Order: sequence, then C-alpha cells, then structure tokens
Amino acid sequence: MSGMHETRDPMSGRTIKEHLDQFVVGQEDPKLQLSTLLSMHLDWFQQPSGIHRSPNALLIGATGTGKTHTIRSASEILRIPFIVTDATSLVPSGFVGEQIEDVLKNLVGAAQEVLRSSGEEPSDHADIELARRGVLFIDEFDKLAAPVERYSEEGASKRVVQRRLLKLIEGSVLRVGVKYHTSDPDRFIDTSGILVIASGAFTGIDAPEIRGKRPPVLLDALLNPNEVITADLISYGFIPELVARMPVLIRYAELAAGELLEILSRADISPLTVWREYFRKRNKTISVTDEAMAVVADQASKLKMGARGLQQILFPRLARIAYEFEVSAEDTYVLTVDDFERPRPKIEEVDGS
Repeated sequence: MSGMHETRDPMSGRTIKEHLDQFVVGQEDPKLQLSTLLSMHLDWFQQPSGIHRSPNALLIGATGTGKTHTIRSASEILRIPFIVTDATSLVPSGFVGEQIEDVLKNLVGAAQEVLRSSGEEPSDHADIELARRGVLFIDEFDKLAAPVERYSEEGASKRVVQRRLLKLIEGSVLRVGVKYHTSDPDRFIDTSGILVIASGAFTGIDAPEIRGKRPPVLLDALLNPNEVITADLISYGFIPELVARMPVLIRYAELAAGELLEILSRADISPLTVWREYFRKRNKTISVTDEAMAVVADQASKLKMGARGLQQILFPRLARIAYEFEVSAEDTYVLTVDDFERPRPKIEEVDGS
C-alpha cells in the first residue's frame, strides 16, 4: 500500500468544524464534539502502538435536528472510507437481509473508491487496510431497542443484532460480506480500528419511566440530571455491553425559530432553493418577504420536526401557487405573511384559459 495514507497530516478538529459551520446551522456543541472525535480518530493511526483509540459515539436528538446531515457533511473532507447504514435493515446471521458482514463489505467498497480517487489500485489488501480506519455511521439506531419486560420475537431478533454489532464494535476479525453466500472466504477484516457512530431520535428517553430506573447513586454523581446517560439507554432497551462501548453521548437540541430562519435564508441549504429552481424552469419567479420567512420559521418550530418542518409549512402553499402559475398571466409572485396566516386568494388566470 502506498504511504500517502500513513504519512498524511491528521486533520484538526477546528478544520472539520469550520467545514461543518458552512453547512450545519446551530448545534455548536455537537459540531465541536463530533469534529474533535473525528480528528482524534484520524490522528490515532499516526500514533505509536499502545495509544488508546478514539471512543465510539452515539448521537441523540429529535428528527430534523441535523444528526445525519452533520456526519454526511463531515465525511466530505475526511478522505477516509465512510458509509451510512440503516439499523432497521440489519438482520441476525442466517436471515435474508443485510448482515454485519455485508456492512463491512460496503466499507471495503468505500475504501476502494478512496484509493481510486487517490490514483491507487485497491490491490494486495490495500482496501482492507484502509477500511480498518474507516467510519461506520449507523442511522435509526434507536429502532434496535428491545426492552426486556416486553418480550417478543421481534425484540429477541433485535437483541441478536445488538450482540452482532457488539462483536464488530469491540474489535473482532470478521468476514467481508455474506449476502447470498457470495463472500470471498479469504477476505477478513480486523474491526478494532473502525470508528462507529450511531444516531437516533430516542423518542421518550427523557420519560419518567426511563429516568426512574437510574440507580440512586448515579443521581448524586450527575452534574446535569437532564443529560442522557448509559443507564437510560439500558432502560430504553439496549444490552449493557453494547452501550458501554459507545461512551460518547452527543445530544442534539431542537432547532429554534431563529435557526430555522437562518436555514431558510441561506440559498445553499434553504428548501426554498429547489422551489425557486422549479419556477425558474417555467419562466416564473417567486420571492418571499423577510416577514413571511419569519412566520414560516416560527410555525415550523412549533411542529418539532426540525428543518423538515420548513418543507411541511412551505409545500402546500407553494404547490398551489405552482399549479395556478401554469395558467397565469403573471410571471412573478411574492409570498407575504398573508400567504401563511390565512387562505390565499387564487392568482388571476389568463382570459379564456
């Protein structure tokens, strides 16, 4: 394997966060923590043997708060293998579906792409060696929860998947790919260097029935009783061994109206951008007043859906405008507060249409 991947200077946490700041609104603490974690992971491969590797992490926060968006944005500059997998697609060994070994095969595939983009050929196990320092992002991780007190076949299956993930996370030599029994028997990977970051909404994690199961001694030790801790994750339905190997818990806050307004106002990430392009292709133009955008942001914040709430507010109004615009003599429409605070009158149509 070429030495370029081993002698490259590690990327600083500040560099990663500056990149994230261009694409992720708000979430300053999560961005800082995640940037530092990724920098530590990159740095680990430059350190002498014996240095402890960077810890695995779990991102917790409501839908639309930017968890997946943050990690995808970071992956653009990591220059190491990075894949996203959905926890709900994982199945126990022997079942039809995606298994842990198949996820590793995807990671090796990502390593091959990194090598090719660097002008190298993924030969002589170079792809395996590079994949060993990759990042595996597991989305919808909370869907694997299986509370012990509510036994079911589905819950038992989820616990099997949890234990299979444990084997990957704690560091094992696993086969690369098993789907359809087409794996190469000579392809194995040591997973001890892979950084695993999981993510989920964990709806109800703050509920009294979860918090109430905390051992009393923990309550005295916590600086902030409102933080999610490992004991909460166990009560939620995860095996202790698994969450113990994901000690970094990064909490994403719900986006405030001001942050949603910033998203609306930035052309590179605003949901209005796709609408403007849609109208432009039809030789039409739309604009939104500052007051109207503030109303949209405020309404979206009340939906508790994060950035996705913006589209929920915008779509029905703009879909109606787009439909009526097709037969309208007008070529410009300005959305005002009235468009979002009461039913909008129809655009005047062309005579005879």
